[in-house]
Amino acid sequence: CSYLVDGVLVSGDALVTGHPLAPHPGPQLLPRVFNHDEGGCVRSLAALAMLETDILIPGHGRVWTGPIREAVRQATP
Repeated sequence: CSYLVDGVLVSGDALVTGHPLAPHPGPQLLPRVFNHDEGGCVRSLAALAMLETDILIPGHGRVWTGPIREAVRQATP
């Protein structure tokens, strides 16, 4: 689940900016061991990319500031 509240995207695990098992920081999907449907994850990213917001609070990692489309671009495999 992701929520858009007062112009801030709270993405849960759909889009994260870090994880202890991730090879690098920054916008990304959770490591594959936590994804059971990579295609579904990518479709969720496409939906998030349509939002007009510049603040992301992810389920894991640091807050992202900048266009969500750019965060999605970086996270898309």
